[in-house]
Amino acid sequence: MNPSKDLDNNLNTFDKLVQDIINCDENVFETYKVIILFNSISNSYRKVNNAIKYGSDTLTFEIVIDSFRSKKMEINAESEDKRSGELHMIKSRMKFKQCVVCLLVRWSINAYRYIVVCIGDVLSMAFYGLSSGFFFSFLFLFLSNLITLVASGSIGVNYGRVANNLPLPPQVVQLLKAQGLTKVKIFDTDSNVLSALSGSGISVTVALPNEQLSSAAASQSYTDNWVQTNIIPYYPKTLIDAIAVGNEVTPPSLVPAMKNIYASLLKYDVASKIKVSSPLALSILQSSYPPSSGSFQSDLIEPVFKPMLNFLKQTGSYFMINAYPFFAYSGSTDISLDYALFQDGKGVTDPNNGLVYKSLFEAQLDAVYASMNALGFNDLKMVVTETGWPSNGDANEKGANIVNAAKHNGNVVRRALTGGGTPLRPNEPLNVYIFALFNENQKGGPTSERNFGLFYPNQVKVYDIPLTLEGAKSTMDKWIKDPVTPSPQVSWCVAKGDAEEKKLQEALDYACGQGAADCSLIQKGGKCYDPNTLEAHASYAFNSYYQKNSRGSGTCDFGGTAKVVTEPPKFGNCEFSTGEASVNKVGQTWCVANGAAGAKKLQEALDYACGEGKADCSPIQKGAACYDPNTLEAHASYALNSYYQKNSRRSGTCDFGGAAKVITESPKFGNCEFSTGEASESKVEQTWCVANSVAGNKNLQEALDYACGQGGADCGPIQNGAKCYEPNTLEAHASYAFNNYYQKNSRRSGTCDFGGAAKVVTESPKFGNCEFSTGAVTASKVGQTWCVANSEAGEAKLQAALDYACGEGGADCRPIQEGSTCYDPNTLEAHASYAFNSYYQKNSRRSGTCDFGGAAKVVTQSPSE
Repeated sequence: MNPSKDLDNNLNTFDKLVQDIINCDENVFETYKVIILFNSISNSYRKVNNAIKYGSDTLTFEIVIDSFRSKKMEINAESEDKRSGELHMIKSRMKFKQCVVCLLVRWSINAYRYIVVCIGDVLSMAFYGLSSGFFFSFLFLFLSNLITLVASGSIGVNYGRVANNLPLPPQVVQLLKAQGLTKVKIFDTDSNVLSALSGSGISVTVALPNEQLSSAAASQSYTDNWVQTNIIPYYPKTLIDAIAVGNEVTPPSLVPAMKNIYASLLKYDVASKIKVSSPLALSILQSSYPPSSGSFQSDLIEPVFKPMLNFLKQTGSYFMINAYPFFAYSGSTDISLDYALFQDGKGVTDPNNGLVYKSLFEAQLDAVYASMNALGFNDLKMVVTETGWPSNGDANEKGANIVNAAKHNGNVVRRALTGGGTPLRPNEPLNVYIFALFNENQKGGPTSERNFGLFYPNQVKVYDIPLTLEGAKSTMDKWIKDPVTPSPQVSWCVAKGDAEEKKLQEALDYACGQGAADCSLIQKGGKCYDPNTLEAHASYAFNSYYQKNSRGSGTCDFGGTAKVVTEPPKFGNCEFSTGEASVNKVGQTWCVANGAAGAKKLQEALDYACGEGKADCSPIQKGAACYDPNTLEAHASYALNSYYQKNSRRSGTCDFGGAAKVITESPKFGNCEFSTGEASESKVEQTWCVANSVAGNKNLQEALDYACGQGGADCGPIQNGAKCYEPNTLEAHASYAFNNYYQKNSRRSGTCDFGGAAKVVTESPKFGNCEFSTGAVTASKVGQTWCVANSEAGEAKLQAALDYACGEGGADCRPIQEGSTCYDPNTLEAHASYAFNSYYQKNSRRSGTCDFGGAAKVVTQSPSE
């Protein structure tokens, strides 16, 4: 840019350069224009240049031009800037100029294909005397910026919490940091999670659940309150970057809810920083093959997709899609496993445009892009909010195993971080959230649903794949062919004897703290406390960390203070673990109350353990097995130990501000048995929650309604025709519902009260032939129920109910689409039965979820039998 000329003259010259590029028959994207213009701006414009680059989330050519024109500057015509020739860098030899410009664009589009030719032409131009080093500066800056832009994808992870054995949120945040993950997505706005993320530098996408869509759509005052309660108290210390409105549903209320949420963000002046969108499943597509023929479901285009896409464009947001090659592969006989796992070297060619797809994942995404293009939204960005592959599954779940999970997810990471965009959108970075962070043991459905995690609940990797750009770059020349597995040779990690004491202490502190090693045995009184030396204690801690992380590469380093050995370490009588298989051989420890702490401190610790700490305090309630002796010390000991064991006896989990201590002998308080961890949890006497008959019918009915409704209890078995419907009395039905709620909440203190309408018992309740659950481990024994179509309802009613279930109801209706596993028999009754049951099971078989205006009924025999 020549500062001796006014801005309009310079822009006219710039437009001419752009036209030269277009004459090469190449597309000129908005980002190309912006980059070229930035790199030709004179120093006098640098401040506005930087303000545009770093002060705007989305750059377009128009934004840049408007900003420059609005800047009033004094231009000194006599002061020739060194960059004055940049836009005029090729004033002659049109043939060479056009060649190089065209090659630059083609090179940027097609990676390294023309790099050798470009270098040759650049050298030729230098010999022909084409002016100054400005051309080379432009060349370097243009290409380096463009490469960064094209390859700047990102990886995040979905942090689901449908489990009762996960680490606490602060520990999860430390895990995310340790893995180099800076983006996470959750399915609610849990205060504990958002607080833990505060100040972490990790951005989070939060969610407005499906059940709140109708309220959010109907009233902006509702969304104002929701934003004020769930967003404003945490932002900006917690980096909330997006709100997912609903999940995989397309009811008429969806877009109005999104608009109201956005309006509420505007009201609180945070709309420019927090995007609003809605994750959708691939079932929204009416056609997905070939990718270029992708189209949305025709009946949803006008009521949902056009308004949604318009909203996303107007607000600068992006489309959210959940894309799972696993489901397509497992439900089809026509898709090769190699294609699903990024290992198809030949690829699949789209017959309409000739684009070649090396993976099913990319084909799925381009089918969505094509669907948006068909509606005129060619420039809307997209984020993959879920993709993943299960490491385990049922016998009929083809491909669900740890090897395929590692291949798929590892290759997704590499593809996103090092591979640019998709064939249809090569310059759009891939921003992907892997599903999921942990295996979640309380999810319903097939086995695969509980095995999508990258980590076990104890924070050990299920399989070893890169999650950062550094890890992906280390093998960016190849896709994962086989997952990395730990060496079969037994090894241990110990402290180096010559390590500097200060560094060794810092490493020990890290292992026992942020590293979450089990350091309980090296505490005073623990089996491995002696010898009481820094080397011995550090060796034990390092080895605990090393084994918990599956002896993965780099987990025995600790800043050079540790080393791997193949002989069992010898430190006193301490036994060093060789992994999970031998953990139970290590001496057990318990956590009990420190009697010297004082009653006040003990009570506070007890309250925390039974409340926020989520310890199982049901056995110390009145009438339960560990109520006696009824002393503060005994009750606190039980609660503190429950918390300690549930948190895997990690360092710091038996402290409670000095109110607790670790012991190596089993505690003795009356006849109470103290848990030594999950393996022995079943030895603790069981308890149940039943109706308190003296509470009165009104209180019982209100409590029953709460349990089956807001409380989320599984009340399917007490519906008419189900196994526990008889005896049909309020007391029996309430007892079943109360107990289900109580067991689902891990029998925590206060979960069997219901305003005095319930009580804890230690004898299994007897109501007819109904079996009462004693927790998740026996839940499968309770009579199962299903929801099927009522054939007497009539076709019109069945069709309307089917449409609701698959649409607004959010049922998973993919298996009944043509070509899928449950498409046959292709009858309305069969399809409706599948959809109704999906909705019923997803809603925990709650009362009223198998009705559909009389179009459905509950059965106790599997419909497949």
